[in-house]
Amino acid sequence: MAEIELAARFIEVPITGITGSNGKSTVTSMTGEVLRATGLEVAVCGNIGRPLSAAVSDQLRGKASYQAYVVELSSFQTEAIDNFHLDYVALLNITPDHLDRHGSLDAYAEAKLRILKNCTADDWVVYNIEDEGLVSRMPEIPARRAPFAQRPLPGTHPAAWVDDGYVWWSAETGSPQTILGVDEMAVLGPHNHANACAAAALGLLAGSTPEQVATGLRRYRPLDHRMEKCGEVRGVTCVNDSKATNIDSTLAALSGFQRGVWLILGGRDKGADFSVLEPHIEERVVKILLIGEATPVIDAALRGSAPVERCKTMDRAVQRALSSAAAGDVLLLSPACTSFDQYSNFEERGDHFKDLVSKLGAEVDETLAGDLPLTSPEEE
Repeated sequence: MAEIELAARFIEVPITGITGSNGKSTVTSMTGEVLRATGLEVAVCGNIGRPLSAAVSDQLRGKASYQAYVVELSSFQTEAIDNFHLDYVALLNITPDHLDRHGSLDAYAEAKLRILKNCTADDWVVYNIEDEGLVSRMPEIPARRAPFAQRPLPGTHPAAWVDDGYVWWSAETGSPQTILGVDEMAVLGPHNHANACAAAALGLLAGSTPEQVATGLRRYRPLDHRMEKCGEVRGVTCVNDSKATNIDSTLAALSGFQRGVWLILGGRDKGADFSVLEPHIEERVVKILLIGEATPVIDAALRGSAPVERCKTMDRAVQRALSSAAAGDVLLLSPACTSFDQYSNFEERGDHFKDLVSKLGAEVDETLAGDLPLTSPEEE
């Protein structure tokens, strides 16, 4: 029996489940913040870090009194669903990931969509209407649907979308209304504005008011290693997106920037087609800095799209970028690979990046002069 199946047997309050190839943790934590702004005691748990069973155990032992559960669910969890029932579901996207486990995109999608297995006519499914891989595979279910998008959805209700710098909501009745401006939130990038739409829809459908949703989204702070601003060195903004372990995460990260990106790619390859990144790199990237095992594969796929340097390690990649980038540029760690060739996990990789930025920034502050050295004596 799956862990979530056992835990759910003891839950008597609404459960919200969130899955997708990218954005799960962000939408899960955003939704938790929205429901807390509504005044609820919320357990935010699942694949985000704390098991659902641990939260339920606290409830049963009287250590907590949760009024709602918000659960991030991976494909490894949803594939094992039997009787697990959710009152609210968010389906964010389906793009190639974990194919080494599932074998094919169709099998991976089937595992994800088991989240809908026990939906009833009383339940709500919030889904990304712009994701063709998701929409084309969604089965007929009795649950009610509420789409979200990065573009207006005229005449669709209920629905959430982004338009003209605002998050909008169209309820089942009444006129569309703005919830808040995207510049009022701490998150970066259009993909995170869409994530806010998903969280807003989940909160509103669960009974939050637009004002409570806006309060929750303003309070929300990005999770570590997900488009996390981690410093500025000589006018170069450094962004840690170590959680970007697949192509689509890196595409989403790049979409938040204009020209001037120094992009650190690499790690352990999951069999991805890196050439998909070409048009975005041509438009936005000054230089690609490669680290880890996947270096030869990525180099072969992208060398024509921007200058490429094989740096091998994070230390050299960060040093190279901060030695050469101009004020106003962005140093972006968004590797499109797992971390397991050089690190225990993406958190360790992101922490190393942040430590390097902090160290080199401190050196610049101390010297107040010239370029950082391009190589260390050891490298020479």
